[in-house]
Amino acid sequence: MNTRFFAFLQTFLSLTAGFFIYMLFREETFLHLIFLFPNEGCFSKAVFPGDKLVRYYLPDFLWGYAFTAALYILYPPKGKRPDIIPAVLSSGIGFFYEAMQFLGFFPGTGDLMDAFLYLLASFFAYKIIIFYFKRRRK
Repeated sequence: MNTRFFAFLQTFLSLTAGFFIYMLFREETFLHLIFLFPNEGCFSKAVFPGDKLVRYYLPDFLWGYAFTAALYILYPPKGKRPDIIPAVLSSGIGFFYEAMQFLGFFPGTGDLMDAFLYLLASFFAYKIIIFYFKRRRK
């Protein structure tokens, strides 16, 4: 399997997981309106250790991961070209988006934790995709 297809699978799986977590654990979101889901997810009232982490932060992490992996589809690692550019770009865009929310230009909370998760997700996507690329080359 080539690196672009691997990055596509990473994008698809993380977007799908983030979507389902969002739909099942959140309530009255924009996605619920678009997909005509009931306004309350099946587990939106569930309380368990780490529920806020799963409900609010895991989808953002997965979407940040998917965005970075999607950039690797467009800009796959090749030879001596710097492999980190998509990860840096993704982190920068995620941080910019959160900063614009914080300043009130975009709707949202502008959470510092979200910006950190975009950075972390980009790092994980970079490590996993580059590991796959280097392993495939051997």
